[in-house]
Amino acid sequence: MCTYTTIVTSFDDDDDEFGGLMVDIDVLKAKSGVIDEDDEFGGLTIDIEVLKAKSDNNIQQEIESIVKTNKDKTLSQTVSEVLNLPIGWDELGCDAEYIPQTNYPTLPLCITLFSGNKSAEYLHPESHPGKHSAVMVDVKRKMKMIGELQSLRVFKTPFVILDFLNDVYNIQWRPIKDLQRKRVKTIKLYFFFSFKDLEFLFAKTPDFLYYCLAYLERIRRITTKFNKPICLPYELYLPTKKGMQWQALSIELVDICAMQGSKGLKTYLQNVGLPTDEKTVWDWDKNGNALDFLIQKPRDFINYIRGDVKYLKEVYTRTVEFYNDIAATVGVEPQPDWGLSTGKITAKITSEWLASRPNVMLPTSIDENDEDLAGMKPLYWYNRLASPESMKQLSHLVGNKALLYLGMTDGGRCVKERSTIDVLDGVLIDIDINGCYGNGLKNQIFPIGNPSIIGFPLTFGEWEKQYSQYVIPGLWVARISWKDAPFKQDLLLSKEEKTFTAWEKYQSHFAENNSDADKQYDASMYLATNQVHMAAFNHDLYQVILKYASDKVELPWIRENAIVECFAYYDKRDEVEKVIPEMCEMKSLKELSVCGLTWNTNWVRVELKELAGTLIDRRGKHKNRIELYNDIFGKNNKKAVIENVISKTINDDDELSKEDFLYQNSIQEFIKLIVNTIYGCIASSYFAGDGTGISNFIIGNNITSRARTLAWCMGKGLYSLMSVTDGGVFDYNKVAYYRRKSLNIFTELGFENLKGSNGQTVVDIKPLLDNSVDKKDIFDILKGDNHVQYLAWNHLKNQFGELDIFALNQFSFEVKKIYTNCQIRNKSDYRLYNSINGEVTIKIRGLSKKNGKDGDDVASSIFEDILNGEKAIHELTSKRLLGLSEWQEMNPEKRKTLLPHDEISESKKFYSFTPLGCKFINSKHRTDVLRLYDQLRQWERPDLVELVRQLENVTDEQEYKRVKKLIQKQNKTKE
Repeated sequence: MCTYTTIVTSFDDDDDEFGGLMVDIDVLKAKSGVIDEDDEFGGLTIDIEVLKAKSDNNIQQEIESIVKTNKDKTLSQTVSEVLNLPIGWDELGCDAEYIPQTNYPTLPLCITLFSGNKSAEYLHPESHPGKHSAVMVDVKRKMKMIGELQSLRVFKTPFVILDFLNDVYNIQWRPIKDLQRKRVKTIKLYFFFSFKDLEFLFAKTPDFLYYCLAYLERIRRITTKFNKPICLPYELYLPTKKGMQWQALSIELVDICAMQGSKGLKTYLQNVGLPTDEKTVWDWDKNGNALDFLIQKPRDFINYIRGDVKYLKEVYTRTVEFYNDIAATVGVEPQPDWGLSTGKITAKITSEWLASRPNVMLPTSIDENDEDLAGMKPLYWYNRLASPESMKQLSHLVGNKALLYLGMTDGGRCVKERSTIDVLDGVLIDIDINGCYGNGLKNQIFPIGNPSIIGFPLTFGEWEKQYSQYVIPGLWVARISWKDAPFKQDLLLSKEEKTFTAWEKYQSHFAENNSDADKQYDASMYLATNQVHMAAFNHDLYQVILKYASDKVELPWIRENAIVECFAYYDKRDEVEKVIPEMCEMKSLKELSVCGLTWNTNWVRVELKELAGTLIDRRGKHKNRIELYNDIFGKNNKKAVIENVISKTINDDDELSKEDFLYQNSIQEFIKLIVNTIYGCIASSYFAGDGTGISNFIIGNNITSRARTLAWCMGKGLYSLMSVTDGGVFDYNKVAYYRRKSLNIFTELGFENLKGSNGQTVVDIKPLLDNSVDKKDIFDILKGDNHVQYLAWNHLKNQFGELDIFALNQFSFEVKKIYTNCQIRNKSDYRLYNSINGEVTIKIRGLSKKNGKDGDDVASSIFEDILNGEKAIHELTSKRLLGLSEWQEMNPEKRKTLLPHDEISESKKFYSFTPLGCKFINSKHRTDVLRLYDQLRQWERPDLVELVRQLENVTDEQEYKRVKKLIQKQNKTKE
C-alpha cells in the first residue's frame, strides 16, 4: 500500500511562514491515478491552516479517505475538495454600479463579483456610503432588514478582487516583491463592455490609470493589445508542484459584448435562455441614480446586482454552445472556444466549412499533421490575393493607385429615387428584399484560389472583346469611369475622388517602410448623372447596360468612351476540380525582372447555397413561429408585442408564452446576424489571414452589387420615393410602366420627367397591375396570393425580366408595413405614418431612440417642418459616454478630469433642410452643393436654403453653370 508522507525541508525562507512544509504532490497524483506533469491544480489552493492543524498521519488519512470515496474524480476535483475550492474559482464575473454625473467624473457605488457559484458585493471606498458614515448607517440598516448584513461592505484592499479571494476562498495576498514575475496566476475576468467595471475594481483612480487603462484597446469590445493579460502588483499564495508559493497576479479580460452583435445584455440573456426578470425592477430612464435604487428597494437592488454578474460566464458558455449548434447545423466540428466577436466566430465557422468541402479538403491550421494533407497549406494561403489588403499592398508595389479602388468593397445603395419630392400621400408600401444578404450568398460561388488581375486601363469595348467571354457571373469585378456622357445615368455609383495622401507618402518612402496597415483609404460613394468615377462594375450591372441601355446612342458611346480602369476575375479556363498545392505558387524574385509579378490562377468553386440555405431555413422556422404569435396577438398591421402575449395552449400541446416569444424573436435575429456577418467577413479586410482566408473583394462586391441592382430596379419599376440597399417606399397606386427603356429614361424618372427627348410619353404611372386600392382597404393587400409582395415582384419581372435576378428568381420581397403618409428629410431620413391605425416610424441618423422623449420631439418637429415647408434649426442636448479613443485624444489636463465611459453632454443641431443628396451632374456640382450647405449650417442662414435647392435641382451641365453664376451674383450683391 502506498503511503502519504509530508516532507519537511531544512531550508529557511523568510517568505514561507510554514518553514518549507510541503505536500508530496507526486504521491498524491499516484494515489489518485492521475499522472499529469503540466497540472498546476488548475489554480486551486491548499488550505495551509488545515494542514498546520493536523499531524502528518491525519493528513494522510484524510486524503486517502477522500481518494478512496472518489475514485472516478480527477486530481483537480479531489484537491478542490481538500482545499474547499470549487472548480472555476479563478473565472470571475464582475459588474459595477455607479452614479453618472454629466461632464463630471462618475461616482462609484459598488462592485459585484461572482465565481464558483459564490458572489460577494462590495461598496467602493469612494462611494457615498464609503465616505459618509450617515449614508453607511442607512445602508447597513436596510441590509439588516432584508437579512443581507454581510453584503455591501467597503472593500479594504487596493484591488477589490483581493478582498473577494480572501473573503470567499481564504486566499492570502501581498504587494508584489518579485519584479521578475517568475510565477504568475492569471484570473479570467468576465464583463460586458464597461470601462467602469474595470475602473471601480481599483480603490484609487491612479492605480486604474497606471496598471489597467494604459493597456486597454477597443474596436467592438474592450481588450488589450494582442489580448495579453494585465499584470498587477500583487501576489497570491497558491499551490504549485513544489507546494504553496507566492504567484504574481494577472487578469485576462473577457468582454463578451461582441459575441452576439451590438445588442444589450438583456438580449444576450434572452438569446441563450437565461432569465431577465431582475432587469425590469427599476426604471433607469426616470432615475439613473443607483444609490436611490439601493435605498428605496434594497432587496430588489441586491437581486439586480447579482442577476447580471452570475450569468456573465454562463452567457459566454451558452453562446459558445449556440455557435457549436450552428456549426453542427452546417456540418462543422464544435470547438470549446470560438473567439469573442461575432465576426471572428462566423469567419472561423465559414472558413472551416469551406476547407472541409470534398473538392477542397484543406487543413484548418498550418500545424496539421494528417498524412492525407501532406503539402497542403491552410485555406488562407490559397486566397491571399483576393483580399482587400492584398490589393492595397499590390497597389504600392506596382505603383498603381487604381488598384486601391479595385480592392474596396462598396457599401449598400442609399439614394433618394424621386429627387424633387419630399412629401408623399397614398397607399404606401414599405417593401424590403427578403433576406437580402442571405439570398445573395445563396446565389454566389465562392472561389478557392487567387484571381487574375488586370491593372491597366481598357476601353469598355476592348474589355468586352478580350475578357467578357471568359468571365463567370459573380466571379469578377472591375472599376469603370467615364466623363461628359451625352445621356444621364443613375445606375453606377462613383467613388469620391481623393488624393490619397497616405498612398503618395508611402510611395515616396517605399524602400524605407514596408507597411502602412494603419492608413485607411476610404472613398465614399455618390451618384453623378453625367460622369462615372471608379464605380464598381460587375455581372448584374453589366446586364443592365447590355439589356436596357439604348442601342443607338448609349451602348455604342459606352463601348467607345467608358474606361475599365482595372479588373479582377476568376477565368473560366483556370477552373480545376480539386485544390492542389501548386495553387499557392508565386514566381521567384529572380523571375520577376523577366516576366513581372505572376502567380498561379487556378481556382476551385464552392457553392455557398448549402451554407446560406441551411441557415436561412433554420431562421425560417423561428420566423414562422413569430408569425404565429403575430397572427394571434398582433392587430391591424401591427406585430405582436410582449405586453399583449399571454400564455396559452393551442393545438392541444403547443405552448405559447412570453418566454418563448422573446426567445423565438431574438434567436431569429441572432441567426440573421450570423448570415449577414458571413457577407461582412467576406467583404472585410480583417479576415484575409487570421487563419480564416475568406476576405474576397470580388465576392463582396458581387453580393452587394447584386442587391444594389435589385434596389435600383425597385426604384425604377415601383417609382419609389426612396431606395436603400434592401428596400424602399412606393405608392401602390402609382408604379412605372415603360414604353421604352434607356439609362436616360430611368434617370429622368427621378426628376419626375416622364417624357423622352422627342416630347413623347415614355413612362406611364398606373396602379400596380392596374388594380387600384383605396386607403380604407389597404390591409386587404397583405393577404393570400394577391399579397402586394408577390404582385410587386411580378411587376418588376415584367419590366426587367432579362436580368438574371428575375429570370432565375434569385430574391423575393417582404412587406411588413403599410402607411398612408411619408416625409423625406434627405436620402435616408424619413417619417412614415399610418392614419388608420396611428402607427409611426421615424428614422434620422444621429438621432437614436436613446435620446428619449426630447429626441422624439425634435424628430417630429423636423418632419412637421418638412410637411409645412418650414426651414428651421432644432437643437438637442443629449448625453453619451466618452469613448476611449476620444479620451486619448484629449489634452492632458482634460484627461485628468474625465475617464472613458464618463457621461458627457453634447449639443447637436438638426436642420429640417438638408441636401436632397442623390443625383449630381458631376463631382464639381456635388462639391458646390455640399460647400453651400456647409455654409448654410455654419452661418445658420436659412435664407441660403433656396440657393441650395436651386443648385441641387439642376439636371444638366448648362443649367448647372447658369444657376451657379446666378448664385455667385446674388452673394456679391448681398456683400
